[in-house]
Amino acid sequence: MILGITYENLEYLEGAIQTGIMAVKVEAVRENPPHGINCVVAVPVRGLSDKNSRMVYVRTVWSLGGEGERPRMATAFPRP
Repeated sequence: MILGITYENLEYLEGAIQTGIMAVKVEAVRENPPHGINCVVAVPVRGLSDKNSRMVYVRTVWSLGGEGERPRMATAFPRP
């Protein structure tokens, strides 16, 4: 456990990602036909408990479909 985040801490992780995506720039935009585009965003997430001094970037990929559709997170994983 890189950050000490477990299943019981999903709300913490969700909040960190939601806050982080508003504060950092999109790293890459890729075509994803026929589903629209994917946007890659690396979000800083701080660890919990004994790992609270650690900060790791979590790479998130967001799928953006047609006009009027909300972004949908396709995947998230710690960036090496």
